[in-house]
Amino acid sequence: YCECAFYHKDTSSLLVTDAAVYVGENAPGIIPEDDLESLGSDDCFTIRLLKLGNYRGGRNIASPQIPASQREARVSNGWMRMALFSLFIAPDAKNILNPERSFRGMAGKFVVS
Repeated sequence: YCECAFYHKDTSSLLVTDAAVYVGENAPGIIPEDDLESLGSDDCFTIRLLKLGNYRGGRNIASPQIPASQREARVSNGWMRMALFSLFIAPDAKNILNPERSFRGMAGKFVVS
């Protein structure tokens, strides 16, 4: 995160924000893969709590149920979920349980948060 200002010459527009974040396809190396794998599983505390509390209807939303044998898929799913949680105060349950579509909308781009 960084505070920044962008000037667009063609329209003489100035955008000032407190955070502009680049969301990469893959998680930054500083995030432990074990944490991403955990969040990528529906058995993790965060997802169980989301479903138990029925956050925004989360209890009734089907999610991918990625088996433990597919570590890379779980890590990827965990990164997508983490990015959505990090950039939005209260992301919708359907986007957290099935993050692919929402994540693809911001992956490879700078996001003003």
